[in-house]
Amino acid sequence: MKISLLASAVASSDIPSRHPRQIEIGEKRYSQLTDMMGFYNPDFDERKYWAYGCNCLILGDRPMSDPGHGQPVDALDTVCKQYKDCVKCALKEYGETCIGEFVKYSYGQKNGDKFCKDSAGTCDRALCECDLQFAKNHVGQKDVFNADYHLFWTTTGFNPDDSCVTGGNGAYDPQCCGLADGPMSLFNANRKQCCDGVVKNEC
Repeated sequence: MKISLLASAVASSDIPSRHPRQIEIGEKRYSQLTDMMGFYNPDFDERKYWAYGCNCLILGDRPMSDPGHGQPVDALDTVCKQYKDCVKCALKEYGETCIGEFVKYSYGQKNGDKFCKDSAGTCDRALCECDLQFAKNHVGQKDVFNADYHLFWTTTGFNPDDSCVTGGNGAYDPQCCGLADGPMSLFNANRKQCCDGVVKNEC
């Protein structure tokens, strides 16, 4: 099932924004994410927040698109899962080339806030909206940080590979929901519905 989008993108082969801008070898869009994180949280520290819980694991060759390890351990980890799900939905909606590490988007700053500049209904815009939502929500939960859920600072032996709980109760039908000019969210279609871009119990 395709994502529920209120605004439909204009399908035309001669519109550059319909095709993700591939980053040249050696260039990393990772810097765009960290720029947004630092904008909303001047004290942001990658070493502290990028090795946390079951989903705040922004490490490895695919730091942004790698899936999480399971259910969130707290509110901070929940924000990271929301981000991972958003990126997953962008890939599901716009195809296998819509990968965060290799697509560079356009964004700007106005009235003390960041905003995404690419056309609505494109991979570039979708990934930008994921990063923007993540940066805004992450700073609100930064003080939830608990060193015992840190991959390297834990004193309890926490390890995502062994400590994280995967799956859940009942059948799971993952679908995506969102607007063409906003972030997307993953939901279980067996329990929820997508209503005009918002996940609800029922429309």
